[in-house]
Amino acid sequence: VTVAGAGHGVPECHRFCTSLFLQVGENTYIFDAGAPISALLERLDIPHGSVKGVFITHAHADHLNGLPAFCSELMWWPGYDDCAPIFCYPEQKCIDAVNNWIETLLESTIRQSLQSKVYAEGVIFDDGVIRVSALRNNHSNISYSFKVEAEGKTLFFSGDLGYGFGEYLGLLGDDIYDLVVCE
Repeated sequence: VTVAGAGHGVPECHRFCTSLFLQVGENTYIFDAGAPISALLERLDIPHGSVKGVFITHAHADHLNGLPAFCSELMWWPGYDDCAPIFCYPEQKCIDAVNNWIETLLESTIRQSLQSKVYAEGVIFDDGVIRVSALRNNHSNISYSFKVEAEGKTLFFSGDLGYGFGEYLGLLGDDIYDLVVCE
């Protein structure tokens, strides 16, 4: 697990907005994309092609701003057809925003090859390597936290939460976690 960004909504000189990289074997999974994820993947020597899934907790810029560059760079990466990550969003407007940005910068055919889906509460992804469940939280009208299971371990990634410690404890429930990342 690499915390690529853990800042509040405004980037700072030495702290980026929210992003978390989870590496399981040769696969990489990204949770939120507020940080400049492409540049950070390069700095950490993590191949773009290893990214198998990108999971966005909610539709705020500090959780999405890294996606346009990442998506456009994926299209230029020679092994894109072999990796083709899935992008999981809580709302259609996230897909529309990223697609519009990419279309503005590049060409409309590129956005059509991105695998994107809108998810709801429950299991949203299972590729046999990791299993991701979305847990509804109270940060915004449509926002989620994630429970991630891989290699017999369980991770909780809160994303932004509403105010109060009670919501945090309620989301954790009685489950046992190996790692809890609470923004």
